[in-house]
Amino acid sequence: MAAFFAGLAAVYLPVPVLSGPPAAMLVIAGLALGILVAPLEIALGALSFSFLAASCVRLQLSFELYRWIFLGGSAAVLALRFFLRRPGRSAAPSRFQFLMILFLMISTASLLNTVSLRLTALKLGAVVCLLFVTSQAALRLVDAWGPAAARRLVLGLALHPAGIILLAAAGGWISFGPPVTLQGRFSGYLGNPNTWALLGITLLPWTICPLVEKTRSPARQWVAAAALVILANTLLSTGSRAGLLGAAAVAALFGLVHASRKVAVMVTLGSVLLAAQALARPEVFSDLAQQYLYKHSRGQGDFLQSRAKPWSRFQDDFYRRPWLGLGFGATSERQAEWSADYRGGAGTVETGSSFWMVLIQVGALGAAPLFLAILLLLAQAGRFAWRVRDPWFTGVYGSTLALAINAVFEGWLLSPGNFAGIYFWLQCFLLSAVMSRFRPAAARQVHFGWPATGPVAAGRA
Repeated sequence: MAAFFAGLAAVYLPVPVLSGPPAAMLVIAGLALGILVAPLEIALGALSFSFLAASCVRLQLSFELYRWIFLGGSAAVLALRFFLRRPGRSAAPSRFQFLMILFLMISTASLLNTVSLRLTALKLGAVVCLLFVTSQAALRLVDAWGPAAARRLVLGLALHPAGIILLAAAGGWISFGPPVTLQGRFSGYLGNPNTWALLGITLLPWTICPLVEKTRSPARQWVAAAALVILANTLLSTGSRAGLLGAAAVAALFGLVHASRKVAVMVTLGSVLLAAQALARPEVFSDLAQQYLYKHSRGQGDFLQSRAKPWSRFQDDFYRRPWLGLGFGATSERQAEWSADYRGGAGTVETGSSFWMVLIQVGALGAAPLFLAILLLLAQAGRFAWRVRDPWFTGVYGSTLALAINAVFEGWLLSPGNFAGIYFWLQCFLLSAVMSRFRPAAARQVHFGWPATGPVAAGRA
């Protein structure tokens, strides 16, 4: 971890002695050591952050070429370290897992009619590898830590992006680098404001957890509040509508599940400040609508204008092959002549929709079990969060919900080289594992208890 943060500081500050390739090598060494020797939750954080670092503008030339090597090699190492099951009877798959297996079976059948056999085989193999890693990791975390697995996952995943969040935010304030695009939108050195918003809504629910947790550590709450302010400020500066919509869903979720006097005071204070601003400047709402909703159109036009063309193109492609699609990983018939593209970084998130892209790739037959699995999991996890009122479970669920909303507008859901895909599916399988192994109490007032020391027994419920 020391090597990772030293390299990251040298990349952003920059440190004259370490800037350039030595800084990138320190970041790579830190992530590799984390994957090899760190605890499971931190190792998964290192794996996820590898793809985020690969898309960073200042590391692309040194790191992005190795993203697929990291995926394959890291998955193999993690499989050897953590996922080799002991002999014994395995539990029956949940409905979410059954639907995911059905989706993968139909996706495998798309090899027979794909427009690009090489591209489909490569991306399907990578996604199967990713889902195997995330599903087994979630089971191991839940078996080892019980209900505290949600908190362990959050801390492990948040440990690595914390550095880039703080350094990029500080860069915007003291101007030691260009984290802002030519249009004035905050991109945090990732080159794409929508990518920064994607990272922001992933981490935003985790910063709220300590604020609603019944803890005796005021210092932890002050740190979480500072992180929340930084994330919210940079998220507003991106102008990403998908990000703001996901953040609004997270705020509503925590307000409903963890309603208390503290939450009521915060909501009331925010409402009073907004009302005062509206009274002092009546045009504030129209200015906000123009800045965020209609930023791509002149006047009060269609606020989805930037998505109209790609969605229309996706619709036409879907109608050509509506049942089995063009083949997994293929989103255009022109890709039949393409070579395998290994440079699809997070900084180049495609504007469109993950769900349209799934329909194009595997058709209606393949998309049906995937969409049903996601909807079923979100519905069950929402009910579970409402009953147990555990802040860390709500945080993981809020992050998953925000990413699902973002997937409606961005195409990363089945991109194994994208950090958001790893975060999303890892959290999905963790939610499924927790709900499969534990049953909430009948009364909403009962909270999960954290283990005082060390892991709990695998079968304890």
